[in-house]
Amino acid sequence: MKKLFAVLLATTTLSLVALPQVYAQELTAVEQGQLNALPIAVRTAIQARLAGLSPAQVQAVLSLPAASLTKLSALPAAEFANLATLPAASLTVVAALPAAQLAAVGTLPAAQLTAISTLPAANSTAVFSAVASLKTAAVTGNAATIAAQVGALNTALNAAKAVAGATFSTAVVAQVAVAVSQDIAASVAGTGNAAAAVVSNAALTGLAGIAVNNGASAAQVETITVAANTALGGNTADATVIASVNTSVSPS
Repeated sequence: MKKLFAVLLATTTLSLVALPQVYAQELTAVEQGQLNALPIAVRTAIQARLAGLSPAQVQAVLSLPAASLTKLSALPAAEFANLATLPAASLTVVAALPAAQLAAVGTLPAAQLTAISTLPAANSTAVFSAVASLKTAAVTGNAATIAAQVGALNTALNAAKAVAGATFSTAVVAQVAVAVSQDIAASVAGTGNAAAAVVSNAALTGLAGIAVNNGASAAQVETITVAANTALGGNTADATVIASVNTSVSPS
């Protein structure tokens, strides 16, 4: 009996020691219950990423449905950390996106994610879908669809602007276009994929057109030029295409 007790004690101690204490603050009983209800693999991934989050951020993350947490657990740590900075309501909207869309848009700056997520549901869905499709086409070098994807994003942004008014103004649309261009460039840079570099240049030219049609400043257009240069691996000659701006994009 003593031997059995010793084995049980050792096993229990080992399993307790193996549980990582990775967050600075204690979880509430409700939060711990939400965490414990997840599948082990998801729980382990989420638990490991709670480190450094504020109590409010932990609460917002653990308040998400299990399906959303499962998608978040599969994201790179940096993307998860970016999403955790969103207001709780915005995080709920973004985390509910299909997994592929979530992975594509989750690297956008928090300010732009928040602006899009606060649109009416139909509009936010359309904008996120268009951004994800454009980014995917650029990163994979799909030249056949790039013009259509730029057009779809422009249409979605204009529709959102018409519905939301001041909360999604031309200035916000220009900021979104700049942010998407930087995100695409960062995703393409260093891949060595020549086709993706060329296609991303076409995408960024289209985004420059959207930005200019929404009153982008010279500095914002220059930001897209720099993004193009980054995506093309420093090929300044090709990057100058951005300077001409794609005038085929419909004005807002």
